Amino acid sequence: MNKSHSSELDHGLIEPISVPTNHRIPDPWTGTATPGEYDRYFRLARDDMDLAEWTRSCLDLNARITDDLEFTSLDENDKRAILIGLVTVQSITMSRWLTTLSRQPIPSEREHA
Repeated sequence: MNKSHSSELDHGLIEPISVPTNHRIPDPWTGTATPGEYDRYFRLARDDMDLAEWTRSCLDLNARITDDLEFTSLDENDKRAILIGLVTVQSITMSRWLTTLSRQPIPSEREHA
């Protein structure tokens, strides 16, 4: 969210969600949440996407989060934790790209073959 959006619209960070009183996350019986409960709680939409689509979504999310970060009421430790999370996802994504590309001949090697 950019500067033009008021904090009233996003409640200072994100809009609150409601969780039914009989539906706790994690649930009181097992102490864990089912995948569906977890996804609903955190508003996750899971799709099968290839590495390029995943990378594009990561870059978009990184830009949106870093644009918003200075306008949140989070303290410096929380901001740092978010940035560490972004770097972690970027590192994993880059490792996947390296693994994928390592299985294929490097373009300069194909030209000389």
